[in-house]
Amino acid sequence: MSRTGRSWSVLKFADGRALVVPVTLVVSSVMTVTAFTNAASFAIGSAAPNTLMAAFGNFPGCTSGAQVLVDGTKTTTFGSSPTQINFLVPPEVAGKLTANVQITCGGLTLQQPVPMPVATASPAVFTALQKREWPSRNSESRW
Repeated sequence: MSRTGRSWSVLKFADGRALVVPVTLVVSSVMTVTAFTNAASFAIGSAAPNTLMAAFGNFPGCTSGAQVLVDGTKTTTFGSSPTQINFLVPPEVAGKLTANVQITCGGLTLQQPVPMPVATASPAVFTALQKREWPSRNSESRW
């Protein structure tokens, strides 16, 4: 998708003359997916039915309201940004080797669906400290 804007610049000369110059600006926004990861572990690999996945890439203007289709089935999304969209893999992908993902957000849609590998299971655990930093046992720790 591209957007075109038109403006004019006025050049003024020392002798008082002015020249109006038309300026056209074309901005092209292309949505791309660079990786699918497990949303809990961020491990790159296969999706599985009922797994939370993260799509990373370029999603211009996407700050909320992303819509994700997996093999034509609308899924639940859990947050979106210009670089990441989290979504639930629908149970309908069970038994498949790949599923096609289509994303729409910020007025843009992927030019074509992106294939995502599918597995039987993709276990991972969300932790309270997602950066994988564990608290040390000291007098301030209460666990």
